[in-house]
Amino acid sequence: MTIRLSRAEYDRLSAEALPLGLAVSSLLKAKVGVKTPSYLANARAAGFKDAERRYRVTYFCDVCKRAMVVDPNNARLVQAIRDALVRWGHNACHRKPGPW
Repeated sequence: MTIRLSRAEYDRLSAEALPLGLAVSSLLKAKVGVKTPSYLANARAAGFKDAERRYRVTYFCDVCKRAMVVDPNNARLVQAIRDALVRWGHNACHRKPGPW
């Protein structure tokens, strides 16, 4: 099946699908009642968990020392981390003369 959407319609559906972690096509299928086979749902969940384990960025809280997940879509937080980690590295590396 094929469906054509205007850019505005696609953007609206995309904004609805994104927080749910879905593609627009998956959102549309769910809205019309198309069932996803369980093996696909299981594979997606396993793939998501693997990607999260590999690529998630965490930073440790100075107070409780537990890991916090850094949201890469939070521009203010990402900039604060960049500003704080300008000279992030090993002490021995920072003692070496460099181009900075």
